[in-house]
Amino acid sequence: MGQLYREGHLYMQESGVEVFDHDWKSLAEGVAIPHGLYDLALNIGYVQIGTSHDTSEFACEAIGQWWNQYGFHQYRTAGLILLLCDGGGSNSSRQVSVQGVRRLAKKN
Repeated sequence: MGQLYREGHLYMQESGVEVFDHDWKSLAEGVAIPHGLYDLALNIGYVQIGTSHDTSEFACEAIGQWWNQYGFHQYRTAGLILLLCDGGGSNSSRQVSVQGVRRLAKKN
């Protein structure tokens, strides 16, 4: 995802694979920010790529896209869906997340 590698700590017994995971704005031509959703029941992950650094707003958009493309078909009869989310570090991220999820619920 980036052009630079940085030493880090591994929390596994096997040796890790070196990956380029850091970027530097001055070296970049653009930005691609991943957001992932993991479905525990089906053991399937979904990744969406965006350009927003606003994690909570991006997460709400990603959840909405997931619901429209996959969730509605897989959980059509579900009365409730449990979402465990990280709001990121943006200002008012909790408020943005709560409002965004409410909008999604009303819309769908």
